[in-house]
Amino acid sequence: ENDDFNKASIETYFHPHDLGGIFSITSADISINDSIWYVSPNNFVDVSDGRVNISNLMFSHKDQTIRVDGFSPMQEGDTLSVQMRKFDISNFDFIFQNKGFDIDGFVSGDAMLSSLKTNPMILADIGVDKLGVNGEQIGNAAIVSSWDNEDRFVEVDANIFNQDKRMLNVYGMYYTEKEDNLDFTVTLDSLRLVTFSPFLVGVVSRMQGYGNGRVDVGGSLKAPVIQGKIEMVDSGCKINYLNTFYTFEPTILVDNKSISFENMVLTDTLGHKAAVEGRINHDGFKDFSLDLKIHPRDFLALATTSQENDSFYGSAVANGLITIKGPFDNIYLGIKALTRKGTELTIPLNRASTVKENDFIVFVNHNAVEEEEEPVVTMPKKKSIFSLDLDVDATNDASLKIIL
Repeated sequence: ENDDFNKASIETYFHPHDLGGIFSITSADISINDSIWYVSPNNFVDVSDGRVNISNLMFSHKDQTIRVDGFSPMQEGDTLSVQMRKFDISNFDFIFQNKGFDIDGFVSGDAMLSSLKTNPMILADIGVDKLGVNGEQIGNAAIVSSWDNEDRFVEVDANIFNQDKRMLNVYGMYYTEKEDNLDFTVTLDSLRLVTFSPFLVGVVSRMQGYGNGRVDVGGSLKAPVIQGKIEMVDSGCKINYLNTFYTFEPTILVDNKSISFENMVLTDTLGHKAAVEGRINHDGFKDFSLDLKIHPRDFLALATTSQENDSFYGSAVANGLITIKGPFDNIYLGIKALTRKGTELTIPLNRASTVKENDFIVFVNHNAVEEEEEPVVTMPKKKSIFSLDLDVDATNDASLKIIL
């Protein structure tokens, strides 16, 4: 039981036999997202000599159903069938709610799972209506897979449609008896970039624009080989740490270790630009880490308020170099800049224990003897989430307010 909206009351019956036993769910009231689900009668699970046979196990809520029949697909030749009718993906919201993204849609179709331990195979004919990500509706999805017995592969054809226009197609083969068992092509045609927002939760928001291109996936499940190029159109996003919104239209190069950029130029809300170089590193699209350098020119690099960070806030318009490094859960932001007109920063020192506890402000006398340590203003780390280093040459155009 997770909370009042997700709980269950289940009664079961168990009958032992020489090789194991049979049990069935005699009654069940299962609450998921405050919706009551029921279990079909005459269901049973037979555990016998290491094999698990499931029969007529169906869960239902109004017109939503999910039914499971067959043998647990762990051993060679064992198959398990799953039938879904109008199953609401939001039933799993409680799983994803702490991960910062929300997936919506209604799933109908059939799937068969086989030999998951040795030669995993999933055959499916599934549709998803009203597929959405983080409150943005993407379209409808269709996934079909079939088995080629002669060449021993599973053929997969998956698509996302929006008003009958195919925005995403994943087509290819999964070979069950080859070491390099993947041969897939992913084609994007005006795919909405908000589709990828779950991968960037906490770093960017308000994603807009479309992606066109192709990505090839080879190798194996354990060591995929990814190569592709995607062109972004009318794209933009908000950088949460900076509280700034930028537009851009680069070409993105993707492989199984990084995402890099060609012709990447950011345009801020004032119409000023900054060239970007570097890459986003990842490990099979897990464990993302940034390694970027931005070269601004009269560029809005910061637009925070006291609500985002009450220790240091304001607007920063600058020329110089911005470095962004580190994993998404521990971002380092380094700014080495010459301030320009529009820079207005505030540092409040009037809060209790601010001066005593915060050592992130260093006042530098440039006429003194030069020391090894560079002048730095560092926002203290909080739970290893974010750190900020400023090396700013303030001109008369800039305004710095210190509240005592």
